[in-house]
Amino acid sequence: MGLGLASALALPARAQQQIPIGTSVTGQIQLSDPVLSDQTHYKLFTFMGTAGQTVQIDLLSADFDAYLYLRDQNGQAIAHDDDGGGGHNARITQSLSYSGMYQILANTVGQGRPARSRCSCVPPRKCSRVRSRSRSARRSAAS
Repeated sequence: MGLGLASALALPARAQQQIPIGTSVTGQIQLSDPVLSDQTHYKLFTFMGTAGQTVQIDLLSADFDAYLYLRDQNGQAIAHDDDGGGGHNARITQSLSYSGMYQILANTVGQGRPARSRCSCVPPRKCSRVRSRSRSARRSAAS
């Protein structure tokens, strides 16, 4: 985990969890989790990437409409996705521009009750392809 992450984002340390590339984490977005400006709750994950590396980040849930944000180490938006993983699942496939820490925000499209999900960060070649379905309107990246 990179230095200065908590102070740069002003997020509680408990909200951050490292997810090594090639693994997945099963968890639950809860009402006690941090809140974005649109009043939706999220989980924050970090991973270490290498410049030129391509990663695929998936957020899967049968309980809610998943939404993903990928941010750089300073919290600046790189990419976001709603239904790119098929159905209501989110997927970001991104070539990384620098070597270092990146942030993943696992989020929901709307406010709601606690819900289970699985977040993964893997090289794309290890993932099966899922036919994607996009929404006509995309939310802007979280500020």
